[in-house]
Amino acid sequence: MKKISEIPYVRLEYKELEKNLNFLISEFKSSKSADEAIENFNKVYAYLEDFQTNFRLARIRHTLNLEDEYYSKEVEYIDEIEAKLQVVFQEMGVATLNTPFRNELEEKWGKLLFINEEIELKIVSPEIIEYLQKESKLKNEYNKLTASAKIEFDGKVLNLSQIGAYLENLDRDIRKNALNSMANWYIENKEKLDNIFSELTELRTSIAKKLGFENFVELGYYRNIRNCYDSKMVAEFRKGILEYHSII
Repeated sequence: MKKISEIPYVRLEYKELEKNLNFLISEFKSSKSADEAIENFNKVYAYLEDFQTNFRLARIRHTLNLEDEYYSKEVEYIDEIEAKLQVVFQEMGVATLNTPFRNELEEKWGKLLFINEEIELKIVSPEIIEYLQKESKLKNEYNKLTASAKIEFDGKVLNLSQIGAYLENLDRDIRKNALNSMANWYIENKEKLDNIFSELTELRTSIAKKLGFENFVELGYYRNIRNCYDSKMVAEFRKGILEYHSII
């Protein structure tokens, strides 16, 4: 098995990705039998996984070294084209739901695939591409900020993950001091974090309304492919838990 450092990374051009996706989707749409549809379906998703793996590689290398300017720019580029590719890929969802071989595919894979495809069509639209690109930039800004944390503790300089391990220490004083050190970092970066969260909240509300939702809550559930429960059901569950604990 190759190490991450040994896996080759090559920038994938949007026009080429779009062209290949459209071709593979058209092949699926023109399938003449259920077996051919299955074969072409697998080709589409194999290609999707292939270039998404390339994207993940760039993001991992960026996280490992935030000062690497090359991968920093690559992640910015990926954030820009990924939103557009989501819209391109929507056609595959439409084609999957409308395939004349749906009954055969449901028999082979089950109905959940089609339920999830219906959800996917609700969360992306051409009119929100710029919003998704900005959302990716804000998330990347947050990740970059938290990944760059340097906290002096126990004679070391630790990041948030490393100091988090001390919160499980058997010594209460160590846990307390580690938590205070972590909290101090968040307090020191309060303004930056507040700005990111404020922009992200406003942006996600706009995205949700553009897609026809009242707010981001319902959209958030769909983004996480919550296909068998919603926020109202969760609220009822929490209410039941509180009532149960009040009794015991």
